[in-house]
Amino acid sequence: MNGIIGMTELLMATKLNKDQRQYLNLTAQSADSLLKLINDILDFSKIEAGKLQLDHHEFDLRDSVGDTLQALAFRAAEKELELAYQVQSNVPDCLVGDVGRLRQILVNLVGNALKFTHQGEVVVDVRLDSITRKQASLHFLVRDTGIGIAPEQERLIFESFTQAESSTTRTYGGTGLGLAISFQLVQLMNGRIWVESRLGHGSTFHFSAFFGLGTESSAAARAAPESLHSLRVLVIDDSETNRTILKEILGNWEMDPVLAEGGAEGLEILESADRQGASARIQLVLLDAMMPGMDGLEVAGRIAELLGANPPRILMLSSAGAPLAPDALKDLGIERALTKPVKQSDLLDAITRTFGTATRDEAAVGLGLSPRPEHVPPMKVLLAEDGRVNQMVAIKLLEDRGH
Repeated sequence: MNGIIGMTELLMATKLNKDQRQYLNLTAQSADSLLKLINDILDFSKIEAGKLQLDHHEFDLRDSVGDTLQALAFRAAEKELELAYQVQSNVPDCLVGDVGRLRQILVNLVGNALKFTHQGEVVVDVRLDSITRKQASLHFLVRDTGIGIAPEQERLIFESFTQAESSTTRTYGGTGLGLAISFQLVQLMNGRIWVESRLGHGSTFHFSAFFGLGTESSAAARAAPESLHSLRVLVIDDSETNRTILKEILGNWEMDPVLAEGGAEGLEILESADRQGASARIQLVLLDAMMPGMDGLEVAGRIAELLGANPPRILMLSSAGAPLAPDALKDLGIERALTKPVKQSDLLDAITRTFGTATRDEAAVGLGLSPRPEHVPPMKVLLAEDGRVNQMVAIKLLEDRGH
């Protein structure tokens, strides 16, 4: 599979006509599906044999959930779905558990939600059930606005090789193993999993799990610098869910959030605040890129026209499928674009860098990935590999980076 996927990626980087690129895209999708099937069968076999063990270590919950959902963001963008997550403020961030298996459960549940949702949103919510000096019980919810599940099928979907309808595999693909594996993993975490659904109105998958408590020193849970307290932030987003989540995050950092559900309302708020003087003026705008009527780039242009010499700073929130050109952002006065669903640590780092405020991990932020870092000279690399396909993939990747 490594050879198939690697060679396909190399071939897709060459000059192709439209039909060839389409065929290779289908090859890559088929290879990814087969890889997932292989992994599911291996995991299921380990579970059935009682050989699957959890690997416990410390991890940061908020960043881990954010990283997991950002890996699925492109799939959400392809279907024009909102993908968001919220970790309630009383949930401890530094936990001890198997973060890899937690991510696997979330990928299964969120992946299913994206597959069976054609419009609307998929939202992950993490809540605290109970906490002691040594451990916490967390309640995870994955809510979608998809096709829903019939009541008589709800108890069957966690069984092996089972999907809600016989036609589901033909229409949507899949093996019927993802939920069965998630069911077993949740049990290993001393929790339980269940679903609430209305046919045609969406589903909410719930699961609980126990985790040990870590040292609580994560970047994601840290407070904003005092210099940013009371910062007036305007959130312009057509999604009520996103506005609610950002309002809570900014409030936890002791900032002063103001909400607008579209560009026109946001411009009115900015103009009104500017007329009231310095104390009421908006200092930062969090702007959704994709909105009906007036998109984020148009709103940013109107802000520059409206407020001229004293505009607020602007951070753009864009979907994974809609990258924005840096030159276009700079021309509109946009400081930076963040990919949705935005991680709390990334958002705070972007705000602190925008206002020139130091953070504890400032040196690690904003280091963009490049094909080969400038300080690394081209090297002669000895590759010891007996697989011919692996040789070809590795050599091409190294040569593309100048080695």
